[in-house]
Amino acid sequence: SSPGFNPANVMVVQVELPNTRYPEAWQQQRFSQEVLARIRTLPQLKSVGAASWVPFGGLERSVAVEIAGMPAPQPSKRRTAQFTAVSANYFSTMQIALLKGRPFNSTDGPGNLPVTIIDQTMAHDLWPDGNPLGQRIQFGPRHTVSTIVGVVNDVKTYYLRERPQWQMYVPLAQSPSATVSFAVRTTGDLK
Repeated sequence: SSPGFNPANVMVVQVELPNTRYPEAWQQQRFSQEVLARIRTLPQLKSVGAASWVPFGGLERSVAVEIAGMPAPQPSKRRTAQFTAVSANYFSTMQIALLKGRPFNSTDGPGNLPVTIIDQTMAHDLWPDGNPLGQRIQFGPRHTVSTIVGVVNDVKTYYLRERPQWQMYVPLAQSPSATVSFAVRTTGDLK
């Protein structure tokens, strides 16, 4: 069973930023941007991306999700999605297929409209007969409303035989994280 990404020639380093040195979101964002820029200069590098969490990489964060503008579901019918903040090149680095729409880009930064990419299972469950692109979802404790700009294939999170789960991705620039995993795809074996 495919994990939904290509792990070949990918190395991941996870960093936990100390709150005493990086208490503000802008400081966390700057750190991620600076590390990504430095990693891009390394030899044998094919691509690099960053995420608040990577598959098979530890504890993920889940948030309550609903379609924006629809009546709130009954408590027993509420759904959650795994929530991951990612850099613009994360999907291409991990080789997670973009099925519809667009990946994140430099315009998806702080101060711009919130955008989200969801996985195909979430897209099918929420819009079984329609197109999720341009639709809006509401999520998290702040009830953030975000526009869906893309759909990616399902990614296994802990086990290769697990059933697909709802997954949503937001730009790391719009949702900085004190925990950051840097995924580096190399041109070959780094022996």
